[in-house]
Amino acid sequence: MLEDQAVRHGSGILDHRELRRIWRRRDDGLSYDRTHHPFFLRLMEKFDVSYRLDDGERSLIAQLVPFERPVLPWDASTPVPDGLRMLRLTCELDESAPPGLVAWLTVRHHDASTGRHWRRGVFLRHPIDAYQSEALVELHTDQTLTVEVRAPSPDLFFNVLRDSLERLLTTRWPGLAFRLFVPCPTGDADGVGCAGRFPLDGLIKFRERSAAPVPVRGATTVDAGRPEHDPMQRLSLPCLTCQHDHDVTGLLTGFVPPTLLGDELNRLERRLGTLTREVGQIGDHLADAASFAADSAHHLRQLVKAVGTEVTDCPRLFTVTTIPPTGWRWFWFTRRPIRITLWCEHPGQWHTWDGASYRLDQPRQWLRASAPYLNLMFKTLRLVHPVATSMAAFFVAPDLSGVQRELNLMKALIDTLPTAVVDDAAPVGTDARHTLSPAEGAALRSFRVLLSQLDPAQTFGGLSRVFTPAGEFLWVCPSHRHLHDPGLPVLP
Repeated sequence: MLEDQAVRHGSGILDHRELRRIWRRRDDGLSYDRTHHPFFLRLMEKFDVSYRLDDGERSLIAQLVPFERPVLPWDASTPVPDGLRMLRLTCELDESAPPGLVAWLTVRHHDASTGRHWRRGVFLRHPIDAYQSEALVELHTDQTLTVEVRAPSPDLFFNVLRDSLERLLTTRWPGLAFRLFVPCPTGDADGVGCAGRFPLDGLIKFRERSAAPVPVRGATTVDAGRPEHDPMQRLSLPCLTCQHDHDVTGLLTGFVPPTLLGDELNRLERRLGTLTREVGQIGDHLADAASFAADSAHHLRQLVKAVGTEVTDCPRLFTVTTIPPTGWRWFWFTRRPIRITLWCEHPGQWHTWDGASYRLDQPRQWLRASAPYLNLMFKTLRLVHPVATSMAAFFVAPDLSGVQRELNLMKALIDTLPTAVVDDAAPVGTDARHTLSPAEGAALRSFRVLLSQLDPAQTFGGLSRVFTPAGEFLWVCPSHRHLHDPGLPVLP
């Protein structure tokens, strides 16, 4: 396939009707039966060699795209417009980039394709238009790859691309050493940026070292090798190229989540309340809506990553509602039967999946054990529901009309639980950033045990696990599975 001249001259576009010619006649005398062709093409997709174009009748072979860089909407020298933020990353390899690095990234993120790709780069746009996120991935030298994302809130798309790049390098080329750098943000009046940069791992270590309390060695003696800890002190480092001081937290924005999941949820909830008061509905003000939608999706992705360190073999998003009681137990709220409904985790289109609904008749003990995670889950789903609703116009979306009622019932149930149990989410240590608290982790594991009892066959109502290019496991419904696994192609 990679040697076929017609595909090369066609800028890497493979017409599926040509497969018979390419795989039927070979110079070495070998040929392949046409019944095998769909399997071969699917293997190429599995190994990130190609992806199907929207018409389903052609594929792009990313290693055969043109060498010439196309005209782009913007590049690194273009000033960032008002209303947008920019995040940039430099990946420095210890040796020349492996052949196919950019091609693999192009295929892995084909859902964000804009049709602008070349041998040394690709210009992407997030598949959810509401986020207004664009990215430029380019191999500037044989050993230097840059990733730049511009959006009202670029953190989500930036971290997806960064995680995908790191996973690709560590899994496909495990012996290839690389380092990540944060470029100096200083720029002059003409928009020319400083050439300085900060090692990402060094910035993280500096912040952790400076934030940790200094151990006391007696009444007045402290470690002379470390600065005194002042929680209000602004941490800054100078760029050795331009000599400007830069706030370390600002440099790490977009690279390292700054807070616990619960703290970030509270911040986003306050922001949602402000948006609702000022613009009425989440979709009424495009700039604010795009930023909030992307931030909410970024938070949910961080939550999925955090719970993925605890549980990967069952769905993790769900709502819990009471079943209307009958008979003498109507007045014992926490003894009423409950219904647990799993959610489809497809990004941007989160929704309940009625096929995965379970009844629990004696829920009181489990509710108390799971309260911290239930509270975290409720706050997260309450946050992303208006986002999913506002974005329904962009997709053929599932019916979301009953979701708000489910969330209201879940809140009523959580409100009956002891406050101390619900809010047990204190961090442990200084490195518990953007992770589950011990109580939340224990509650999640309790849910996993319960789900295995309620669904011994682990069918989960048809929800299936898929793996994303950025390295996360998601549980999606049959309606969204084809977006992650299109199955065998139908060839002419």
